Amino acid sequence: MRRASHFKVSSNWKLLLSDMKIDVEAVLAYAKLPADIFNRESATLTPLEYFQLWQGVEAAAGGRDIPLLFAEHLSVEAFDAPIFASICSPDLNTALRRIQQYKPLIGPMDMEIRMGAKGTALSLSCYGHKGNLPKSLELRELVFFTQLSRLATRHPVKPTRVILTELPAHTQAYQLYFGCPLQLGEKPEICAGRPCGSLPKSLQTFSGGNLFSSRLSGSEFLYQSLYLMARHCSRQLP
Repeated sequence: MRRASHFKVSSNWKLLLSDMKIDVEAVLAYAKLPADIFNRESATLTPLEYFQLWQGVEAAAGGRDIPLLFAEHLSVEAFDAPIFASICSPDLNTALRRIQQYKPLIGPMDMEIRMGAKGTALSLSCYGHKGNLPKSLELRELVFFTQLSRLATRHPVKPTRVILTELPAHTQAYQLYFGCPLQLGEKPEICAGRPCGSLPKSLQTFSGGNLFSSRLSGSEFLYQSLYLMARHCSRQLP
């Protein structure tokens, strides 16, 4: 699978950090990255700088649980176009396969997906970093895929198993979020039962015919607009 040596800095990161009430200037100072990096049009990060950025987020958060904050503030509007295009797939398994192709281009991580009769398992590994993924980054990634599933289906998807290389301090809060116990393992992994993979996307109900209907609310209009853009992008995805 193709890997990138540099990763584009998304303007959505700055907005999400601001929504999470995390000082962006402090993040970049802790990470030892340029103070204007989020304002540069073609800014990129090396694998090492990517992990420095995440460590900067941890330091600037002041002990708050970043993955849970991330879950609280992550919305469809925060998705990059290829991610949004992926969730316009016919089912979650197709979406995950598309994200698997896109993931190594936006961060130094690889996804492994195993699909079977009992469900789907997704595991993560990193490159450009010695050892396991940073603990909060592990959790954030598993929270991301859980939240992605819930937002895409508008259904409270609950994993059947969540595996981490190190358990968080506030285990109970994360078990409440995921809806299942946390387990220790060699690499981060999240598993979902077969119904999760076959749930239809609520986004698939959008069509261009009523995009300009006066009956649409502001958020519905935004989703419709994103949907049409993403459907165009999705034609470029495998």
